[in-house]
Amino acid sequence: MGYHTTKKTKIITLGVFLFILAFSVYSIHAASIPKEAKVVFLDVGQGDAIFIQSPSGTQMLIDAGKDKSVVEGLHRVLPLFDRHIDIMLATHPDLDHIGGFLFVLKRFDTDLFVEPGSQSETDADETIHALLAEKNIQKTYASRGDVFNLGAGLAVTVLYPYTNVQHADPNESSIIALVTYGEHRFLLTGDASIGGELELVGVDAEQLQTTVLKLGHHGSNTSTHELFLQYTKPEYAIVSAGRNNSYGHPHQEVVERVKKYTQNIFSTQDKGSITFSTDGQEIAVEFQVKSFQE
Repeated sequence: MGYHTTKKTKIITLGVFLFILAFSVYSIHAASIPKEAKVVFLDVGQGDAIFIQSPSGTQMLIDAGKDKSVVEGLHRVLPLFDRHIDIMLATHPDLDHIGGFLFVLKRFDTDLFVEPGSQSETDADETIHALLAEKNIQKTYASRGDVFNLGAGLAVTVLYPYTNVQHADPNESSIIALVTYGEHRFLLTGDASIGGELELVGVDAEQLQTTVLKLGHHGSNTSTHELFLQYTKPEYAIVSAGRNNSYGHPHQEVVERVKKYTQNIFSTQDKGSITFSTDGQEIAVEFQVKSFQE
């Protein structure tokens, strides 16, 4: 009798433990579901990496920097145990935008990989495509008008390039994407040059005003034309660049141009990762500076 009682008690105890464990996992998952949209400009040194999460929990990674720094950044913003990013997008095949995908694709699953289709002869680009094939990940080429709905009203729309860019210069064919949620708009320009910006003004002039503008080419003077700023009128300007980078990014003349429109110019080189959170009306920004200097 005592044996059966003890066995029964153990079964009940195990059942209670499993219930508590399941409830804890559910609570962690429920707590991880965002209440707001987030756009995070990850600190990956001299490169671009932008993480987007809608209130539905759907996620997108635009660019991945040049190395494994992006993985640390993702672990800081992703929910515990999350190893899946719904969509990954490479704006163009320069190493400081795609190199990190070599590490991301080994650690995270994805449903779709998006790229402009411009040619690259780098080993990184070839290895990335080999990984995509190995993991049987769907791949698509972006074109103007493509819309990626991340749920809860958050959409990512491709504005540029317009045409087949297979033989185009990578920077000239860099994807420009517009993130919209509620009253707020985030214009993400990759390494688009002044030529691409002016083409966009010619087509979308009256629809370019934006809350947050990621300055093209890390704040280089090859981007961020005065006319482009006149139409975008950003409330915030973001520079994704490395500390003490050898290019002098952001270039001072670009900073001075931007200051005519906003004093809210933030760079990952001194602010670390930059997170915008919004419920569609109110918007907040916070910074996460690393404890070491690169």
